[in-house]
Amino acid sequence: MQYFYKDMPGLGHVAISRHALAKAESLGITQAVLESTLREGSDTPDGFDIVLRELNNIRLVVLLKPEPFKGAISTRFAGFILFSLFYKPFIYFGLI
Repeated sequence: MQYFYKDMPGLGHVAISRHALAKAESLGITQAVLESTLREGSDTPDGFDIVLRELNNIRLVVLLKPEPFKGAISTRFAGFILFSLFYKPFIYFGLI
């Protein structure tokens, strides 16, 4: 799977962690679904430097200011939304 995406709308360059890619593959999330979620998903802020990007019951946890910063923001989790009331609380597979 591709792990680096250039010029994602509202995010810029995005690097997806290997753990998030492995989790997405184990859950059967394809690269096309992952990319469409990055391009077309709706954003929900969760704190100062975290954005939840969601589309079709797929949620990506995006860190806007990863440490150490290497030129791209970081996606730390990809998974299915099991339960959601507005945007909190939420339950998902895996850890960030």
